[in-house]
Amino acid sequence: MKKILIPTDFSPESLQLVEFALLNYKETPLDVVLVHGYRLPEIYWEVLNFSARREIQRLSNPEFHKTRQALLLEHKAEIHSIRMELFTGNNSISFHNFVTQLDISDALVPSENFLYYPDRRSFDPTQLIRKSVKEVHEISLNGKVREVRTVLPFEFFLVGIPCNMN
Repeated sequence: MKKILIPTDFSPESLQLVEFALLNYKETPLDVVLVHGYRLPEIYWEVLNFSARREIQRLSNPEFHKTRQALLLEHKAEIHSIRMELFTGNNSISFHNFVTQLDISDALVPSENFLYYPDRRSFDPTQLIRKSVKEVHEISLNGKVREVRTVLPFEFFLVGIPCNMN
C-alpha cells in the first residue's frame, strides 16, 4: 500500500491528479491524501472555534464530493481511501512534520499552476511538497482546459458614481 500526497483546491478538476496516480501506480493499492494549504485565523475567538472539517465543507462543493465518490466506486480495487487534510502550518519544517506524521511515501503535483485558490486564507502547498516528499512526480496537464470559478463582475462606487473595473 502506497500513501500518495496530492495538492487540491477542492474542485473536481483537481481530482484528475488522482487518475494520474492510478496510471503511475498500477497493481499497487493506494491511500490518497488530498492536501490543501490553509492559514489559520489570527483572531483568538476564531482560532478557538476553528474546525478543519467545517472549513473543508465550506471550501469544497457537492460536485467535488460526487466526483471523489465516483472515483472511489470506479477504482475500489486500486484506491483504498481518499482523505482530505488541511495543512495549517507556515513553513517547510512544519510541512515535513505533517508529511512524516501521515507516513507519506510519494506525491503527485501539477507541473504548471493548474490549481485555483479563491479563499484568501488558502495557499498552494506544491512548493512545500517538492521540498518535503522524497518521491515527487510532476504531472503535465497541458491541453487540459481549466474552467476557473468566476466571480460576478462588480462595481466600485467612487463619490456616488459607479465605475466598472475590467
